Amino acid sequence: MLEAPVEPGSTNATDPGAPPATPSFDGVSVDDPFPPQADGLTDPAVADAAIRWAYQHWILIDLDPATRARIVENGEQNTANLERGIADARGTIDGAGMAVDEVRLTGVDTAAVVFRARWQGGPSPIFPDPITGTAVFQNGSWRIGTHTLCLLALGIGQSCEPTAPLLAPAAFRAREIPLGFTWVGDAEFEGIVPVPGGGYWMASAALIEEQPGGVGLSLTFEVIPGYAALTDDDIEVLLRARGGAGDRVPIEIGDARGWMDAQPGFTNIVLIRPDDVLVLAGGQMTSTQLMTILGELERTELPAGLVASTPVATTVTDGISFEL
Repeated sequence: MLEAPVEPGSTNATDPGAPPATPSFDGVSVDDPFPPQADGLTDPAVADAAIRWAYQHWILIDLDPATRARIVENGEQNTANLERGIADARGTIDGAGMAVDEVRLTGVDTAAVVFRARWQGGPSPIFPDPITGTAVFQNGSWRIGTHTLCLLALGIGQSCEPTAPLLAPAAFRAREIPLGFTWVGDAEFEGIVPVPGGGYWMASAALIEEQPGGVGLSLTFEVIPGYAALTDDDIEVLLRARGGAGDRVPIEIGDARGWMDAQPGFTNIVLIRPDDVLVLAGGQMTSTQLMTILGELERTELPAGLVASTPVATTVTDGISFEL
């Protein structure tokens, strides 16, 4: 007798008293048995399968913490932080998974892994393109490398503790603001934006009349720890993770790299600076005007009375805390 399939997480239709079926994403489940392990020299085929298993399972929310610790580099020493980061990111990674396209052993205990982030059975909207990560054989098991884990955490706005001190300033002073924009906030701190934090300038009535639906100028700063440890490919992954509609054009402003989306009467720019700051800027102005503002940002101390704030929409507190 054929039985109707049971949807992941639903009650068994033939036995209402049975526990819910275990969720499975792209055929990967927390109930999958832990695979055999071997280093890349002893048995390359076993190593390949173990690396794929680690990449596919570490992100599952309900995975046993001890198992997760065995498939993440330095996981045993960071279990509490790792589980807290997974819990904080639940709304983002629920239904997420990793599809492994290629495993290339680069040594007895190291490998390069080309993978794609998945979400709800399709491509991840945050990481839509293939990513090259790392894997290490540590304490008898293959694990996703902390550098790769940090890159994914940074892409969703979580923290990743660097080995070097942060280079980000306490605040920026925005200069070269075009005529027609009025600072919204305490006049005593005009143009000074905490890091992390945001600032806003309202467009004049004349500008709004010229470009209906205008929203003025906004600058938001986030901290991206460990810029020095990021490769060119890492930076591209982070910039793509910030997405955006329209025709994105790669740009460089000084030593900072990013992309720009310029529409008639409005410009968006996402920029990663070498002082560990991610800049999200949008303004009812030309690309030249906005690039000039970002190029003339002045590092400054945080004035007494101005409190740094973390943008709620873009940062998860107590994120995955690993060393790059």
